[in-house]
Amino acid sequence: MWYASPPRRRARRRSCLWILLILTCVHGAMSSQFQRFANEPSPQTAVAGSTVVLPCRIINMAGVLQWTRDGFGLGNERQLYAFKRYQMIGSDEEGDYSLQISPVTLEDDSVFQCQATGNVDIPGIRSQEAKLTVYVPPGSPEVSPGPVVKTTAGSAVQLTCRSKGGKPAAELQWLDGEGRMVTEGVQYSTKVLKDGHRQDAKSVLSFIVSRQHYNKIFTCTASNPALNQPLTAQVILEVRYPPEVTITHDRDGYKEGETATLTCSAKANPQQVSYRWYRNGVAVPENSNSTKLVVTDATRDANLQDITCEASNEVGTSKKITRLSVHCEYNNISSPGDESEALRAQIYSMEPMLSWINLRNQSLLAKLASIIVHLGN
Repeated sequence: MWYASPPRRRARRRSCLWILLILTCVHGAMSSQFQRFANEPSPQTAVAGSTVVLPCRIINMAGVLQWTRDGFGLGNERQLYAFKRYQMIGSDEEGDYSLQISPVTLEDDSVFQCQATGNVDIPGIRSQEAKLTVYVPPGSPEVSPGPVVKTTAGSAVQLTCRSKGGKPAAELQWLDGEGRMVTEGVQYSTKVLKDGHRQDAKSVLSFIVSRQHYNKIFTCTASNPALNQPLTAQVILEVRYPPEVTITHDRDGYKEGETATLTCSAKANPQQVSYRWYRNGVAVPENSNSTKLVVTDATRDANLQDITCEASNEVGTSKKITRLSVHCEYNNISSPGDESEALRAQIYSMEPMLSWINLRNQSLLAKLASIIVHLGN
């Protein structure tokens, strides 16, 4: 076997190194001439009617540049006459061919790409695909029925809010009369329009009306990314309800023989209210349709007597029951037998209990309905 001498092996290694160095230099020189992107488009969002710029800048551009939309070429002139809202801005010297779209429309909700052709020695290049998402503000919300809803307490009410043509569909929310968000009883739905992009939105709020809803304002808000602040629509609830009755006394209790005055008041819608008074279930004709009942010379028989005020309007009738509190005092109650000691009993209406007191020393004997007292000398 033949072996190369050491000098020859060293020469061969030097030759290989020179060749590798030359190839690296040539490749670097050629690479520096290849066209490449200094800036390329990326996904963006824009509101319909605004202006958007998709960047594209190429170093060492060797061929012709064009933009595509969903794979369709738009042309290679800076002023794209077939697409009057499109133009390539920037300068050839800087290799800037950014695409400006003004004004943006739904038609621009597409995928864009910047492309440059090559030549015999330099291949063409394509940028990454950039999705332009176009937002469209929704129409102002409308609430039906409205703007005033007339109803009756205890009835079921259904409010419907609609907002048309948003992209994405409008987000609809309900606020009650206190400004709090309503989540119960809400059904939300959307419908895609014929253009395949925009959507109508609908929200239905269902609930049972009470007196507390009287003159309350319900608000529907519509929002989506194209809006700086939500759009609103309002409806007022005009709720009819029967009277809510309250009875007040001119004092907490009465002594036997005093005059008691009771006043009946009612909150109602409609506010035209008629009144009737009853004592132990029997109508008091002299107080017909009066808000006051006057009991003169209250006696012990009136103690704990049921007093009823009945109030009516065209929606319904309500009533409230109270009781008179008549305080009676009995003096010189004697025990049976020849020997007696003066005793006194006080009867209180709220607690029909006798208090037995020894008048000689003012000591409390008992609080009972009756007692047996053994009297001594």
